[in-house]
Amino acid sequence: MSPKSRRPVHDEAPVISATGPGALRRVMGSEAGFATIVELVPWAGELGDARGQKPLKMAADLAGDTRITALSVTDNAGGHARLSPDAPGEKLRELGHDVIVHVACRDRNRNGMQSLGWDLLSRGLTSVLAISGDYPVEGYEGLPKPVF
Repeated sequence: MSPKSRRPVHDEAPVISATGPGALRRVMGSEAGFATIVELVPWAGELGDARGQKPLKMAADLAGDTRITALSVTDNAGGHARLSPDAPGEKLRELGHDVIVHVACRDRNRNGMQSLGWDLLSRGLTSVLAISGDYPVEGYEGLPKPVF
């Protein structure tokens, strides 16, 4: 074979598993990694509430989709009181996908943040997006005020 007919040999990028436990870390750690993350907004009510069945079913469908790298759960999105993200986050983690839990700092002081961190860790939720959060717009008997 002449040198001109040889094709250059390129190292092929390893195949990265973009789903399942640890997928977010694997994808984000690879040079060519691209993560698809779907944000889910909890509802107003308890985990077993009828209003939560549709979002949980949708989350289960998304968890089975190989195009989805991780599921993200908001914390009182838009400043509205909703179910805390730790309870649905734990359910989503049990479906076999990585879960990113949003933590809005506006509702918690340092002790509250530390307690929440331990709670999330106890539930196996180790990916956190800490944000200041949207300014509260509604509350019980008047407008709530942020901690900061």
